[in-house]
Amino acid sequence: MGGTLTFTNVDGGTTGGTKLVSLDYINADYTFTNTACSNCRNAWVSVNGGEAVQVQMPISGQSWDIKFSGYYVGLSDFIPGANNTVEFSNPNNAWAPDMVGLGVQTEL
Repeated sequence: MGGTLTFTNVDGGTTGGTKLVSLDYINADYTFTNTACSNCRNAWVSVNGGEAVQVQMPISGQSWDIKFSGYYVGLSDFIPGANNTVEFSNPNNAWAPDMVGLGVQTEL
């Protein structure tokens, strides 16, 4: 809790802008206190220091070794080229999902 995870050198393609991002994560936390999405962990995601957006990631399995691959979200503020950063945090003094990786659709 209370930390951030930053992916650096993320490729924003030749155009930058809004991109479809694939998130790989682990969440085996059973919780019923998140009334907006039961059994979800929240992460706030920002690109290049832009405004963070809340992403609710549902449970991935019944143990901490089951990865959910390909949870898609649209994120903006990418710049062209591979000098982008994507930062994950949870400012609500709560756990975010265990992030495993991400992929960015650079071209359509």
